[in-house]
Parts: sequence; C-alpha cells; structure tokens
Amino acid sequence: MQKQWKAMNSRLETMEIIQKNQIMEMTKKKYKNQFKKLWNIEFIGALICYGVAAWIVIDFQKFDSPFYRACALLTLLFLAVLPILVLGYISKIKNISLSETSYKETIKKFQKNKNRLLATQQFSGVAGVLIFFVSMPVFSKLFGNDNSFESLKMSQYIFIALTFIAVLLLILWSVKKYKGIMANAEKLLQELDE
Repeated sequence: MQKQWKAMNSRLETMEIIQKNQIMEMTKKKYKNQFKKLWNIEFIGALICYGVAAWIVIDFQKFDSPFYRACALLTLLFLAVLPILVLGYISKIKNISLSETSYKETIKKFQKNKNRLLATQQFSGVAGVLIFFVSMPVFSKLFGNDNSFESLKMSQYIFIALTFIAVLLLILWSVKKYKGIMANAEKLLQELDE
C-alpha cells in the first residue's frame, strides 16, 4: 500500500511539473505573439519609410535652397532613425527570456523596455506632427511643384487639413494600441508569478 501511495504521489508530482511546463510554454507563446504582430506591422512601416527616404536621397538635387535641403534632411532623419528605435525596442521586449531569469528580473527588463518603447512612440507621435509640416515642402518639390504653398487651391488646403486630422487620429490610435498590447503582455507576465 505504501509503495502505491509513493508511486501515485510521484506521478502526481510529475504531472504537476508537466502541467507547469505546459503553462509556461503557452504563456511564452502568447507573450511572443503579442509582439510578433506589432513587429510585423512596424517592419512594413519601416520599409515604407526607407522607400520614401531612398526617393528623397535619389532626388536630393531637386532641393535647390537651404530651406528645402534642411526640410529634406529633417525628414530623412525622422524616416531613418525612428523605425530602427521602435523595431529595436520591440525586439528587446519580445526576446525577454521568461524562464532563464527570475520573475523579478523579467518584470524589471519588461518595464524598462516598455517605458522606452512607449516614450519612443509618444515622441514619434509629436515628431510625426512636426514632420508632417516639415515634409510638405519636400514632397511639393518631389512632385514638381516649385511654388509650394503659394499656388494652392482651397480644395488642396482642405485636403491638407483632412490629411493632418487623419495623421493625428492614426497617432492616437497607435499609442492606444501600443498601451493595450503592453498591458496584455504585463498581465501575462503577472500570471507567471501566480
């Protein structure tokens, strides 16, 4: 009878370990999937940014005054640097090891990278609004309009205003989505401690 109890106890302990490992693996998968979608979207955005940056570099000779060159360089800087920062922080968060470090260490790494990513997102939102206006003369030159804002029609002003509103709404929506993803990931991490 004692042998049977020991055998049953051993099987229960083994099943408990297996169950904990399965829960850990499922949690890791859910955690990584949170950031995989985000990384893919940001990667596509980065490709678009680099495509536009390449277009600006190729046609840089069109910027014939210091004003246009300065606007083009600021736009290039924005298009080149922010995608690298965002993708880097997403990768750091996505690749945090959930099983190799302690729970406290994992949360600490997550919080640090989460705060950096959200700060970068908020900065890019504010910078995006500024770049919207800085890039207007750049795209005006790229599309062959030398007069920039001097010869715009009322319908073009309305289009610019509507585009600006759309950009603002997109920025607000993306910050909200980022915060939601971070909250879900943090919740998954807290489940590991339970």
